[in-house]
Amino acid sequence: MVILLVFGLIIHFGKYFVSNDYDKKSPYIFATTLADHSENTMLLKNIRRYACWKNFIDNYNMANVRFENQKVKNIIMDLLKKILIR
Repeated sequence: MVILLVFGLIIHFGKYFVSNDYDKKSPYIFATTLADHSENTMLLKNIRRYACWKNFIDNYNMANVRFENQKVKNIIMDLLKKILIR
């Protein structure tokens, strides 16, 4: 069974907020695995191409990212570890 986790990123007054809420109409939807990948998503394998992810990582390194709760933070932290190891 595949569990689909979806998070939204909101930038408000220069602060990045990661939440369980997301805009279903957003043109920026990323998939972390091939199983999640479809014609409507961008695969994180090519993450270095996207300025939005570079900006997110830069802001994370500057302690400018906030998370809705600890569960969201732990999931995003695991994802960032996988991304930064590549």
